[in-house]
Amino acid sequence: ANEWNDIQADANALTAIAETVGKVHRGFKQEVDDLWSYLEEGLQQNTKPLWFTGHSLGGAMATICAGRCLLSHVKSEPEGLFTYGSPRVGCKKYVNYTDVPHFRWVNNNDVVTRVPPVWLGYRHCGTEMYLDRHGKLKDIQGWRRVSDRAQGLLKEFTTKFRVDYLSDHSIQDYVDLLTAIARNNPEQINTKGSAPTSSEDSSAAKKEEAKPKTDAAASKAETKPVAN
Repeated sequence: ANEWNDIQADANALTAIAETVGKVHRGFKQEVDDLWSYLEEGLQQNTKPLWFTGHSLGGAMATICAGRCLLSHVKSEPEGLFTYGSPRVGCKKYVNYTDVPHFRWVNNNDVVTRVPPVWLGYRHCGTEMYLDRHGKLKDIQGWRRVSDRAQGLLKEFTTKFRVDYLSDHSIQDYVDLLTAIARNNPEQINTKGSAPTSSEDSSAAKKEEAKPKTDAAASKAETKPVAN
């Protein structure tokens, strides 16, 4: 029910935008405005590393909060931003100006990540972390992405009788999938500010590490003294 309420909130004001740096979704901005005075008071006293995170509408709010914190007089600047199933927040000028290290997780067919639409001027920001239909972190684009989403939609409907567009937005799905990645491929989860690696990248790294050090062995053989 909460996920559906978030979807409705994301879609209710597609054309409602307000001026900030560029333009930002007015509904999302209003949610942040209602809380900002409390957050600002707490941030003024903060001396620890600061991270923002959120799911769905909370992801949009976290994005705006991180950008606002970065551009405001608050001394505590965000070190990073992690969002899950977040909608698009603002226009190209806005997302380019609020430059915060941002890892934006997208679960296969999650419909909320596709609104508000691009044709209204909205853009995503940050580094996309795409989870395929098997829950694996993959860097796939174009027809491969379309194919993966289509197969995910069919799989979910035929095996669980669920509509993938909605079920993939569930926060519990994100928790389960990221927990599995952290347990099985912890090198893919990087909280130091650099982009986490996809499953293809980590597999390639493991293969590289497993290669025999032939060059080093050959070098040692060349320098080994020969007995007379």
